[in-house]
Amino acid sequence: MKALSAWGALVLILLITLFNAGREIRDEKYSENPTAESQENIRAPASIKSESEKTLSFLKDQERQIRSMQSELHHLKKCWEADSCRVDSSDPKSSHFAAVERITAVLKELREIKRKNTAANFSILAREWIHFPDDHVRSGVLDLLLQELGDELGDEKSDRQTLQAVLEGLRESISAPLIEKAMPILENYARGGFAREVQSFVAESVSNGPIQVSEIMAAQAGRFIDTESVSRFRAISDSLPAHSRSRRNLEASILEFKRRQSGG
Repeated sequence: MKALSAWGALVLILLITLFNAGREIRDEKYSENPTAESQENIRAPASIKSESEKTLSFLKDQERQIRSMQSELHHLKKCWEADSCRVDSSDPKSSHFAAVERITAVLKELREIKRKNTAANFSILAREWIHFPDDHVRSGVLDLLLQELGDELGDEKSDRQTLQAVLEGLRESISAPLIEKAMPILENYARGGFAREVQSFVAESVSNGPIQVSEIMAAQAGRFIDTESVSRFRAISDSLPAHSRSRRNLEASILEFKRRQSGG
């Protein structure tokens, strides 16, 4: 019995010795070469901090870029108003063309910033420049707004102001290609709670716009007609010359709405 107890004690001492030796080996191994998981846990905070710093630096750079471009646009507008952007003294229109060329280039650069950073918002700038008396500039503004089509409409007051500016700019231009380019923008606003404002503009353009504008808007009216406005557009159709393209286009748009309503 005593022999058994002594043997048990010996086994216990041996087990304790082996356990301690194993722990020392593990500790030494860990100190020399931490596991990949442990290394990742150690590095993670620094990595996160590094990415955060990169993002912050990127946003600050963009903010500086935007401020610089806005300042340049302000300067260009001033020199255009003073007719001092001229590059060819023999051509009285060179100041206008020089300003327009650079303004459209800056608007293109802003559109690229918007593509990379969807949080950037240029609606205030768009509201100002849509009134510039040149369709190349207005087209550049519409391109900038088209870049924002993926964004949800936000503040109602701001959205209403931007829509009104776009509609006024289109009225000032009466350009058929510009009207066509604006269609997705108008459709976006119509879906976003401004259907009545857009429908009124479409109805006005079909009824009283230049021939090309009237024909285009009549052909596109199906995008905006709904159950509450269909009678209004039917009355406009009846008032147009019997064999005009505008009337044929509007009748086709009304039929398109009816097919859509019936699920066809």
